[in-house]
Amino acid sequence: MTKKAYMKQAAEELGLTEYQLRRMAKEHRIPYLMGGTRYVFDVELCKEFLRNEALNNAKQEQDVKKYGVLRKIEG
Repeated sequence: MTKKAYMKQAAEELGLTEYQLRRMAKEHRIPYLMGGTRYVFDVELCKEFLRNEALNNAKQEQDVKKYGVLRKIEG
């Protein structure tokens, strides 16, 4: 069974501030549930989601063009 947590505890578990976690939830950038007016997070699911997001960001950085490198312009 996965661990569920409210905002403060989930932020501590994920290594984020409450503000960051709340902002990500409002922008629908992290999975969450609503318990009345409170955010409820599945901590394991959020950890996996953040891990995958970090891996995707690392993959995108490989495609960055290098500045200061001479290139051939055909014309």
